[in-house]
Amino acid sequence: MKLIKLELKRTDFKGYLLAAAGIFVFCLIMTFAFPLLPKLEEGSVTRDDALLFATWKGVLLPVSGLIMSCFAVLGGAMSARLVVTEYAGKNALLLFSYPVKRKAVLKAKCTLLWGFIFTAVFLCETLCFLVMGISANLFHFMPEAFGMTEFGRVLAAGAVLGVMAASIGQISMRIGFWKRSLVASVVTSVILICPVTNLFMLGADSGLWIMTGIMVVTLAAGLGCYVGLTNKIKNLEV
Repeated sequence: MKLIKLELKRTDFKGYLLAAAGIFVFCLIMTFAFPLLPKLEEGSVTRDDALLFATWKGVLLPVSGLIMSCFAVLGGAMSARLVVTEYAGKNALLLFSYPVKRKAVLKAKCTLLWGFIFTAVFLCETLCFLVMGISANLFHFMPEAFGMTEFGRVLAAGAVLGVMAASIGQISMRIGFWKRSLVASVVTSVILICPVTNLFMLGADSGLWIMTGIMVVTLAAGLGCYVGLTNKIKNLEV
């Protein structure tokens, strides 16, 4: 816990908080846009697409994919700042001079990354749909009412997406460290979110189950990358 507090003092989180707030505003706008666009573009939207975005389940998939993608990229940028620049640069000498195990320092950094990304994704997902749901119930622009079943589905999706985005950030961290490149870390997260979001839409009828399956895969890969990175840093010579 002390190491996490130390990392919080060493890292300027204002930029990440502003980025998270900006992502939230953008995703909130898109949450309203998905069900309203078919009505505004009736001539250019197919009937199937209009029916899909007329349901909460249909809106959940693209919005969730968008939220996860944005925060996965932010996680890649954070991992580059917390690990790649620290261990691949001059700061490595300072880190290795701490009277604590290298594994403990890395664990604190990864815990910080996971905690921030998971919390940001969960709050963004929950607040976007809560605002949208209350508005839809008041102004009736959605055929379906937003009830406890829909809200429960949103909470479950938020938790799954939070783990997924944090795991992608962890994978990006490992690739960025391997390449000794900040850009590689961010690019890796961008590459990983492309197939993930496509799988979301392919599984439109069972979206939450598809999300859970992808989460398990990314979580396993993220933990594997964490173990590999721990061993690499443990034996790293400066």
